[in-house]
Amino acid sequence: MKTNPVKLSPQIQKIPSFFFGTELDENHSSKEFLLSVYNSVQTSIFIVDVLEDGDFCYFAMNPTHERWLGISSEQLQGKKPEDILSAADAIKVRQNYNKCVQLGTTISYQQCLQFQDINTYWSTTLTPLKNSQSQIYRLIGTSTKITSPKLLENTQLQREIKYLEEKIELQKQQYQLQLQQIQNFQNLVRKIREQIYEQVNIDQLLQTIVSELSLLLNLEECQLELYNHNQTIATVSYQYNPHFYSNQKITRKVSDLPEIYQLLLKKQPFQSVEILSENPIKINIICQLGYPIFDTQGVLGNIWLIKSTSEKFNDVEISLVQDIANECAIALRQSQLQKKTNAQLQEIENTERREYEFLRTLVQKFSTPVTNIHLATQTLENLITTSGIRDFKSLTQLVQILQNECERENKLINDLLTLTYLKIEPELPILISINVENILQSIVESFRDIAYLQQQKLSLNILTDIQKINTDITDFQQIVSTLINHACQCTPPGESIIISANYYQQILILIVTYSGVEIPDNELAKVFQPFYHFTKNEPWKNSSSGLELVLVQEMVRRLNGTIVVHSTNQEITFTVKLPITPVF
Repeated sequence: MKTNPVKLSPQIQKIPSFFFGTELDENHSSKEFLLSVYNSVQTSIFIVDVLEDGDFCYFAMNPTHERWLGISSEQLQGKKPEDILSAADAIKVRQNYNKCVQLGTTISYQQCLQFQDINTYWSTTLTPLKNSQSQIYRLIGTSTKITSPKLLENTQLQREIKYLEEKIELQKQQYQLQLQQIQNFQNLVRKIREQIYEQVNIDQLLQTIVSELSLLLNLEECQLELYNHNQTIATVSYQYNPHFYSNQKITRKVSDLPEIYQLLLKKQPFQSVEILSENPIKINIICQLGYPIFDTQGVLGNIWLIKSTSEKFNDVEISLVQDIANECAIALRQSQLQKKTNAQLQEIENTERREYEFLRTLVQKFSTPVTNIHLATQTLENLITTSGIRDFKSLTQLVQILQNECERENKLINDLLTLTYLKIEPELPILISINVENILQSIVESFRDIAYLQQQKLSLNILTDIQKINTDITDFQQIVSTLINHACQCTPPGESIIISANYYQQILILIVTYSGVEIPDNELAKVFQPFYHFTKNEPWKNSSSGLELVLVQEMVRRLNGTIVVHSTNQEITFTVKLPITPVF
C-alpha cells in the first residue's frame, strides 16, 4: 500500500453538505451539529465522486478515516483507488463501488484492506447519491473496524452457508417440478396406451396428444406431421395452439428443408433456436424441437414442439417426447393395419356379394328358358291328341320357341364354360400371322344385313396401313364379332356404328363406337361385370347370355392386351389395344 504519513488536516467545513446531499446555508441551525458528528464520530466516513466516464475518485474523508489512511483529506481529494491502495485492494474496492452504482441502492460488505502495512478488517456501507436527473454522482461510505479476523471469517462462512441453503432449496424445487413433470408425462403415456388398446379413433387420439403436450410443456404450438408414401411431402395433419385455432393443413416439401428432414429421416431429433423478426420493433425468439415418429418398418412422421424462449428442451423432456413418439408410431401402425384389414374384409364381402349375385342371376338365366320350354311342351301336348294335330300353325310356333330357348340355354352354358376355363385353367393362345384388314372387312360384312334391318349405319374405317399381327385368330374374331354384335343390340334406329383400326408403336388399336346411347359415369366400372345391362335399348337382350363382355375382357387379357370403355355425349366407345407380337 502507498502511505504518506502527514499531519492531520483541520476539519473541512463544507463536508457535511456533501455528505447529506444538500447544500446547507452557512447559517443553517444544524450546521454545527453536522460538523460535530462528521468530525468526532469514530466511524470512518469517506466520499467518492462517480465520474461521467464511470470511473471513481475520492472527494473527502473525515478525521477518523484520515488517521487510518495516514493522509489528509486534501491529499486524498481527486485521487483514485490505485493511488492510495495496493493493486489487489484497489480491485476489491472498485468491485464494490461498481456494484453499488449498478444496483442504485445501499449495500453493505466486509473486506480486508492494508493500511500502513497492516491488514485491517472492515465492515463498510455504501450509499449512492443521485442528482436531479436521477443519476448517481457520489457515494457516501461509512466503515467500522472489525477487531477480530475470526468475526470476518464467521460472517463470510454464514453467507456461504446461506448461499448453499438457498441453492439447495432452489435445486429441491426444480427437482420437485421435474418429478411432477415426469409424473404428468407418465400419466399422458398411460392415457395414450389405454386409448390405443381401446382402439380410439386415430384422428381423435393424435389430436389429444398434441393438445396434451402443448399444455403440459407450456408450448407456443405443437404439431404432428405425417409423410406421404415415398417420404417426399410432410403434411401437418394435427396441431394445437392455445392462442388461436386453425384447421388449415400445412404441407412441406422435404427437398425444401434438406438440412432438417435428412436428420429426421435418419431417426434423429432436430432442435434449434431461431430469431423471428416480425417487424423492426418486435423480435421473437423461439426454440423448436422436431422428434421423428418411427418403428422398425420406417419413419412415419414427426412431432414438432415450439416454445417462445431461447432455452432449449432438456434431456428429460426429450426423453419423454420420445416415449410419446413411440406410442404414436404404435397407434399409426395399428390404424394402418386396421384400415387394411377393413379393406380386405370389405373386398371379401363385395366378392361374396358378387358371387351370390352371379349365382342368382345365373339361376334366373337358366330358369327363364327352362320355364319357356316347359310351357311350350305342355301346350304342344294339348295340341297333339289321339285324333291328330289340331293346329299346325301353332305347332310350328311352339317348335320354334323350343329351338330358340334350347339355343339360348346352350349359349349360356357354353359361355359359362368358356369363362370358367379362362378364369381357372387358361391356355396359351395359338399365335398365327393374320391380315387384320381382311378379317375386319369380313366380320363387318356379316353384320350388314342385321344393321340394315335395324336401320343402323354400320361402317369400317382403316386409318393407316395395318401390318399383319401375330395373334390367336379365334380369339381375335370373337372379340370383334362380340363387340359389333353388342353394338347392334344397343344402338337405336337411325344411329351409327363405326369400327376403326389404327396402328401405333407396335400396337393395334381397335375402336368400336356407337351413338344414341350413353352409360352413366357411376356405372362404367360395372360394364365388364356378368349379366350387366347398361341400356334399356337392347332389342336382342333375350338372346344374350350376359357374359359376352366378360368373355371379351378375358380374351383380350389372354392376348396381353387391354380394353376400356368411355361414354359421353350420347356415345359409347370400346377401345381395344393388342400388341403386334405378344410375349408370354
